[in-house]
Amino acid sequence: MNDKRNVAIVSVGTSILTNCLRAIQQFPEVFDEPELNELIMKVIQKNAKLPTADEEVLSNYILRKFCYGLSRHPDDSWKWVIHSDSSAPNIFASAELQSTYHFFQQKGWLTDSPQEIIYLISTDTFKCELSAKIIKAFLLAEGIGHEVHIERIVGLDVTTNYAKGIENLFVRLDDVQSKLQTNYRDLNLTIYFNFTGGYKGVIPKLQRYADVHGFRIFYQYEMQDTIVELNPISHELDILTNTYIHLKEKKIYGKWLNTQQKKSLEDLSEKGFFIKERGGNSYQRTSEGKLAYESIKKVNLQILKLFGFNMEYYFFELLLNEPLFPDWTVVRRSVKFDSNDYETR
Repeated sequence: MNDKRNVAIVSVGTSILTNCLRAIQQFPEVFDEPELNELIMKVIQKNAKLPTADEEVLSNYILRKFCYGLSRHPDDSWKWVIHSDSSAPNIFASAELQSTYHFFQQKGWLTDSPQEIIYLISTDTFKCELSAKIIKAFLLAEGIGHEVHIERIVGLDVTTNYAKGIENLFVRLDDVQSKLQTNYRDLNLTIYFNFTGGYKGVIPKLQRYADVHGFRIFYQYEMQDTIVELNPISHELDILTNTYIHLKEKKIYGKWLNTQQKKSLEDLSEKGFFIKERGGNSYQRTSEGKLAYESIKKVNLQILKLFGFNMEYYFFELLLNEPLFPDWTVVRRSVKFDSNDYETR
């Protein structure tokens, strides 16, 4: 399978339950099953695990009463209004739903034939797992994503020492990434992280993972409509693809660049690393661009420390094991090679 796929890895919290509880208090006439209302309260306050049958009943109740037919109040984000169409989807039901929906809308992915894959990262607490199941059902019902998977991470419980949970999270993310690469290959994958839901203490760890792997990040505060999209500081991209641009510390003048360098600079400007000066053909780094540059300089220093002193020995060993021509192409095994043809110390 080599089809292109957009992948969203979404951290899940419990706002769909807490928001539903606010709606119950506001519209007791709509949420007309007191026993189920009490059950929602019990799950939120005590994280009480329910029998499978009760869980399904409660999930369907929340989907019917809260995920459809309501909308956020235009003047008060903490209140709800009853929609004139009882079947209208309530995309504001939770932080994860709102941000994923608006991001997909912004990207033009809300089509009749969705191709996107969504992974919902859930802690192993019951109320978070229940929230993930409700969100999954809503996403599939509304065609937001072609596939939706729930990844339950053992030990990722904020009430405990969750170091083991973070380890389990990274292992699971590696498994997911490996599976995606096997099915679609790197060139056909664009992976995004959505940090909007879940415990915010996990975000720095996920940020590190996203940066190392070159994943993009998007975020939307639940009470706002603005999407924040962050591009990773990708050392591989910045050093190998745009070396010339990134090794210049001062202002960059477009007239001195070749076509490929100009294209690279335009791409980096779109990602927020550079800004074009008004009325001119010069570019300055943005604050984020300066941050990226500092990170790249540190990597370059590490490369120099690694290879600077031992460079000749390294290449001598390389020539013995994998002979190279002076243009750095590998000498085929069928070609007679004599190390005396090259000057070495």
